[in-house]
Amino acid sequence: MGNVRNLMNSVALVEGIGESQPHYLAVLMSNVLKFNSAWDHSRIAAAVHETIRTNVPVLLRETATDKEMQDSGKSD
Repeated sequence: MGNVRNLMNSVALVEGIGESQPHYLAVLMSNVLKFNSAWDHSRIAAAVHETIRTNVPVLLRETATDKEMQDSGKSD
């Protein structure tokens, strides 16, 4: 849930196989007080990836279930 200053940083390096696959680096930093920004970061990341993959703008889903919010930011 961010650090002492409540900054949350996300960095993604995406490398595909072959010339036709996407290759990009995305960085996002937020400062949202008293809120788990992991959900927002994951939704933004999914939209950025889909937009790069398809070259079509993607709308963000802004709502989440309580379980999705709790599980966001956790690794498998």
